[in-house]
Amino acid sequence: MEKNYSPSDLQEWREAPRGFKALMNACISYKLEQLEKERTELEKMNKKGGKK
Repeated sequence: MEKNYSPSDLQEWREAPRGFKALMNACISYKLEQLEKERTELEKMNKKGGKK
């Protein structure tokens, strides 16, 4: 899924408090790690021919 952001959205992000940006970046990183784990588990299962 592709997201498009307007320049005003990006300006709002740059002006957000540091703590908020840190929290959001941590949430995004966590979600990406979870998706990576899920992807590797599915790849392992597909190699074995099993179903989830």
